[in-house]
Amino acid sequence: LNIALFGPPGAGKGTQSEWLIPHLELVHIAPGDILRQHIRLQTDLGKSVQPYIESGALVPNELVISAITTKMEEHADAKGFLFDGYPRTRLQAKTLDEQLASQARTLDLVLFLQVGQQTSYERIQERKKKLFRVDDQSNEKIATRFKYYHEKTLPVTEYYREQEKLIHIPGESEIPRVREHIHGHLQAYLTKQF
Repeated sequence: LNIALFGPPGAGKGTQSEWLIPHLELVHIAPGDILRQHIRLQTDLGKSVQPYIESGALVPNELVISAITTKMEEHADAKGFLFDGYPRTRLQAKTLDEQLASQARTLDLVLFLQVGQQTSYERIQERKKKLFRVDDQSNEKIATRFKYYHEKTLPVTEYYREQEKLIHIPGESEIPRVREHIHGHLQAYLTKQF
């Protein structure tokens, strides 16, 4: 089973991933986490992406795709992948389809956590008290991330709607309620498949 969690900044993708990964025994692939790790380690990739992440801008496709490809190759024997906040552009979506196909896989479902911008913003404000993510630390950076989300990422939903893989999840509810919605859709999908 290969799943993508989709939604605006602060939608709860990471929170829901924490439950889904052990529940379904999936390998977690979160570009943001991978790239921040490269920054901490001061790798060549980290140095290349640091200015983008610190400003809240989208990292160029080729850098993100390279990081994702490496991670997928490292886990070629995985039962499945959970893509957390990826893909973020149509090019990344098309490339992901090709990457999965090279491993005889396909992306099964895209779970779209639908959350209003005010709720997203409030959640980011809460998160930055607990996690020191550089892209959460100023209203200007957060605004930049929302701008890129609306311009580049949100249109990716149409790509998956055309493939009939997009599932809308009401994300404004409490965490357990959102989890129930996700669980219900997963069960329905798995029942249909097997």
